[in-house]
Amino acid sequence: MKKSLVILTFILLILPLVSAVEFDMKTEFNQGETLMAKVSGNFLDPILNNNIFFYRGHVRISMDSYVTKINNTFYIYASLIGKNQNNYSIVLKNARYYIEGGQISEEDITKNFSITKNISDFSIDPGFIVTKDNFFIEVQNLQDSEITIQIKTNPETSQGFFASLFGGGGGGENSITLKAGEIKKINFELNNITQPTLEIIELSTDNLIYELPVYIFTEETESEKKQRDFKFEPSELNISIPTNSNLTKIIYLYNTGQETLENISLSISDLLNPYVSLSIEEIKELEANSSIKIELYFFSDDEEKVIEGQIKAQLQELYSYSAVSLNFLKDYVPSDGEDEISTTKTCSEMNGTICKEDEKCDEETIYAKDSVCCLKTCKKIKKSQVGKIIGWMIVIAVLGFLVWFFKKKYRGVKREIDLFKPNQKQPGFSNQYENKIQKNQRPPSVRTFIRKIEKPVTKTVEKPIIKIVEKPVIREVEKKVFIEKPKEKIPKYVASTNTKKYHKSSCRLSKLIKERYKVSKNDITSFKKQGYKPCKICLKG
Repeated sequence: MKKSLVILTFILLILPLVSAVEFDMKTEFNQGETLMAKVSGNFLDPILNNNIFFYRGHVRISMDSYVTKINNTFYIYASLIGKNQNNYSIVLKNARYYIEGGQISEEDITKNFSITKNISDFSIDPGFIVTKDNFFIEVQNLQDSEITIQIKTNPETSQGFFASLFGGGGGGENSITLKAGEIKKINFELNNITQPTLEIIELSTDNLIYELPVYIFTEETESEKKQRDFKFEPSELNISIPTNSNLTKIIYLYNTGQETLENISLSISDLLNPYVSLSIEEIKELEANSSIKIELYFFSDDEEKVIEGQIKAQLQELYSYSAVSLNFLKDYVPSDGEDEISTTKTCSEMNGTICKEDEKCDEETIYAKDSVCCLKTCKKIKKSQVGKIIGWMIVIAVLGFLVWFFKKKYRGVKREIDLFKPNQKQPGFSNQYENKIQKNQRPPSVRTFIRKIEKPVTKTVEKPIIKIVEKPVIREVEKKVFIEKPKEKIPKYVASTNTKKYHKSSCRLSKLIKERYKVSKNDITSFKKQGYKPCKICLKG
C-alpha cells in the first residue's frame, strides 16, 4: 500500500513537469523538407520569432522561421532547403511558462531532430495559413523526375470552406503534377465563412505527408481582437569596441500590434549594466504600427573581454528582447560604415516607406535590406523661392537704373547753338537784334555783342580774429569691483534612485544619471543603509 502511494505521489509530482509544455514535431526530416512544429502549454508570454534559435550540434546557425498562435497552440515552420545531413535542434529561449505548483520557469525548451541524406519530394511555402480572404501556397518539386502531389481536405467540415481548388469543385481530393524542379502556385477560394475555422489540408506523395494548418477568421473576430505586441529591431547586436573608449548605437522598438501601448519599461541585464546605458528608461506611449528610436551608450574598460546579455522591453505580460554581445579589443579600428543603422528586413516588412527623389523623410532613416527606409512620412521637398526673388530684384534694379539714366543724362543736356547759322534763337538776345537778323538774313558782327566790363574794385576788409579756447572735458570712469564668490562644494558621491547604485562624482556613469533620479552625498554610509550597491567601475574595491 505504501509502495503504491509513493508511486502515485511521484506520478502526481512529475506529471505537471512533463505536461507543462508539449513540443510536437518529427525527429527526422529529409533535405529541403518544410519543418513544422506545434508547441502548446501555459505560456505567460507569446512565442515570437526572436525566441526561436536553431543549432547544428552546438553551433548556432541561421534559419528563417515563422510562428503564429492558433487557438492555444503555437505553430512554427521553417524551410530546410540548403541544410545538409546532420544532427540539429530547435531551442525556445526567454519564454516564460508555468510548471509544477504554479511556479514560473524560463528554462530553454529544446527539441532535437536530424536531417537525413535523402532529398524530400517537395517543399511548401508558407507552412501555415492565417487569413480571412482567398489564399494560395507554392509547392516545389525537389526531385529530378516528375511527381504527383495528392491534396486532401475534409469534405464534411470544409463544405463551403474551399469553394474552388484550381478552379474545380468543393472539398475532397485533388492532385497536381510537377516536373523536376518546377514550382506551382495552388489557389484556394473561400465561401460562406461565418465563424472562425481551423482546417487541415494534407499534401502527400508516396514518400512524404505534410499537414498544412489553415485558420480562417471573420471580420468580426478581427475587429474584436486587438493584438498587443512589440519587438526590437535589430533583435541581435554584435559589437566590437576598442578598450577604454565609448560608442553610441541605435535600435528601434516597433509596435507590431493593433492598439496604442503605454508605459513600456526598458531594462538591461546585470552583466551589461556596467557597460551599457539607455537614452530612455520608459516609453510613455507607442502608437500602433509605429516605432521609437533608442540610443545605446557603450563603455569599455582597459581589459579585453567578451560580455553577453540582453536588453528587455516589458509591458505587463508582454516581453521583447534584443541580444547584445560586446567584444572589447585593444587597438581595434572600426571599418567604414560599421556604425550605420541597418536591418535584415525589407522596408515594407518594417511598415516603412522608400522616399522618392523629390521627397525627404521627416524622421531618421534606417538602412533596410532593399533600400534606405523612412519609418515615418515622406514629404515633398519644397523648392526654394529665394532664387526667383533675387532674380526679379535684379531685373527691377536694372530697369530702374535705365530709367534714371535716360532722364538725367539725355533729357537734361542743352543743345549747343552755332551763332553763324540762321534761324536759331540765341539765348540773351534782345528782340531788336532778332528783328534785324530776320530782315537782313545776315548775322551781325561778333563785335556788336562785346560789352564793356567794368574793372572790379578791390576793398580791404579787416577779418576778425577768432580765438579757440579749449574746454576741459570731464569723463566718468567706471571702476569694476570683483567680489570672489565662495567655491561650491562638490559632493563626493552620487547615487541613482532608479538603479540603486552609487558612484564617485568623477565616475563617467554618474554623468548619465538623470536629475530626477540623482542623489548627492559626501558619505556613503547613508547609501549603504538604504541598500544601494557600489559601482563596479569606480568603486571596485
